[in-house]
Amino acid sequence: EISTRDWSSDVCSSDLPLDLGKIERDLVPWAELQRIGRALNQWQRWPSARLDGAATVAASLRQGGWLTPRYAERRQRLSYLFLLDQASLVDQQTRLLRCWLEGLQQTGVLAEWVCFQRQPLVCRGPSGRGPLRGLRELAATHPDAVAVVVADAERFFSPVDGSSLPWIQALAAWPQRLALTPRPRERWGALEAALAERLPVLPASVQGLLELGRQLQGAAPGAPPRSPTGALPGALPGSRSEE
Repeated sequence: EISTRDWSSDVCSSDLPLDLGKIERDLVPWAELQRIGRALNQWQRWPSARLDGAATVAASLRQGGWLTPRYAERRQRLSYLFLLDQASLVDQQTRLLRCWLEGLQQTGVLAEWVCFQRQPLVCRGPSGRGPLRGLRELAATHPDAVAVVVADAERFFSPVDGSSLPWIQALAAWPQRLALTPRPRERWGALEAALAERLPVLPASVQGLLELGRQLQGAAPGAPPRSPTGALPGALPGSRSEE
């Protein structure tokens, strides 16, 4: 039997009107948070502008004396910026997801989040209140983060003609970006398949977050996650049951 602990009183905001402590015992086991934390708390190597003297000399000798610069790498922990669509999540889901993210912070994951309504062109703070911040500002302050948009697939498309909304292009400011949908994977259909041609898509679930960690493990710096099957996003199946 997996043991759990009632951690919500420690890490969840004390002003939440919902008594999450009674729900978390079943829905947010601490053991699951630790598993997700281990999956997401990763390091990546990024190129730097600092010249690696020894590597440069060795490479130049191999090229017959021709100067062949080699640059050092820097190790950096992965960080995450979650953009939560409050219109896709009912009040309990929003509060519960915030509580999950606060719990992941306690496991050491570098996670921050902002909230938006239907389109993330402007976002507010973690509580859904505070000053407005645009995607450009968020990209400037979190340039190396993995951007995770948590929203229903229909939020990415025009309700008039079904075309993808322009703000999806703004997400290109983050080399690593993806969508988490609160819709269970067994209910995925044409919208999720169409979204997967533009962004990697994963379910907003324990298995989805673990899959995200697996996809990022060993990936080249800045490489985006893949689809749940490991194929390129365009090959995402229309529906699949959770394992």
